[in-house]
Amino acid sequence: MINFTFTPDQRSAVLRQRTYPFKFLLSQPREFDRVYAYSCWVDATILRLIHPTARSVIDIGCGQAGVAAVQNIIYGMEIYLIDGNRTGHRDAGYESADSMNHYSTWSDLPETLARWGCDMSRVHLISIEAAPAHAWPQVDLVQSTLSCGTHYPIATYNWLYDRVNHADTRYCFTVGGTTPVDIPTEFTVLREIPCMNLPGNHYAVLSR
Repeated sequence: MINFTFTPDQRSAVLRQRTYPFKFLLSQPREFDRVYAYSCWVDATILRLIHPTARSVIDIGCGQAGVAAVQNIIYGMEIYLIDGNRTGHRDAGYESADSMNHYSTWSDLPETLARWGCDMSRVHLISIEAAPAHAWPQVDLVQSTLSCGTHYPIATYNWLYDRVNHADTRYCFTVGGTTPVDIPTEFTVLREIPCMNLPGNHYAVLSR
């Protein structure tokens, strides 16, 4: 594996981007949510450095979809969001999804994304249940932040990767921490990038 660590200059390049989505930030009602918005912007900027020409992305286990929202708002990316469309209790570790304090429910997510300033004509929500039968296009980037690769194996979506892959498709999964890293052999590891906001984790950047 190739270890790629951000130098101080590269970190500065991320932080001095003049594309910070202030509407997205100010739409967050609490300080906790504004910190979340900032974290999403950092992740989206890093992903842009990984694939500067990406125009479309699938976000697996998108949750509140903050990272994909920033990618849509700033870079005009077509975003395909995969997550569960189930009722019942769901813990986010720090808060309950059902409380609506941090996560949006699946049914409310379009309203949330529109309030943040997303171009909804370029937003596609696909439930986990509907995903296998969906007519997937080829995309430039497949990503998962603290979901696929962190809480369940990357191979869970092997059926999807070949359907959306083209020569320049890149895959980026948050891995590490206490979860064993198990990258399927069909992937080539291009680099590992330490997570600026998640010590002990890193982004595994892959091609197929």
